Amino acid sequence: MSQNIFICGCARSGMGLLARNMRAFTDIYVAPRAGSAASFADLPQHKGSISMKRNAAAFETLPDLPADVGLIYMTRHPFDVLTSVHPGHDRKGKPHPYYVSRKRWLEEYDALDELRRRQPDRDILFIRYEDLVSDPDGVQQQIADRFGLRQRVPFSRHEDFLSTYIAKWRTDPRMRAYILSFPPFFTRHVKRFAQDFGYSPSFANVRAAEAETAGRQ
Repeated sequence: MSQNIFICGCARSGMGLLARNMRAFTDIYVAPRAGSAASFADLPQHKGSISMKRNAAAFETLPDLPADVGLIYMTRHPFDVLTSVHPGHDRKGKPHPYYVSRKRWLEEYDALDELRRRQPDRDILFIRYEDLVSDPDGVQQQIADRFGLRQRVPFSRHEDFLSTYIAKWRTDPRMRAYILSFPPFFTRHVKRFAQDFGYSPSFANVRAAEAETAGRQ
């Protein structure tokens, strides 16, 4: 089954990791650059499926995603997204060194909410970053089953998947301080996202880690 497959999610949620590994399927063209859903029309003709990672502005048109475009939506624990550092991103002089601002995180989540409101029958394949790095071959099978793709090589043999970027805030006091500085309105959205996708909001765990650190000093 040939299909256009759009890989979306908030930045630092594993979209790039998944996009690279789509080459582990046969009969698929993986777009070399990120784009919007409209960018599929500009890609070379291909008899098989086509996959593309979304670009930074794609959230603005996500609620109007055409029905014939398949959607993979990456999720990751909000604490890890909001304390992730992009290696090529200079945040000197900014309030914090992290790549994804609270405003941008909310915009991405709001766009997903609006998509689900406008297209309640859309079949979205949600993939958690944590599952991708802990069970890449299982995630590959989910994608194959959903989009009728054939495996060329297992994900686990295509790339090394590292789980070292999960919950780094547990041992980083600056990350914990930033998380605990979230205003109440934003904390409510984080908790709603966590409930939506099966994460623990973990604010109590952050406070416990802070107390444990203080007790050792």
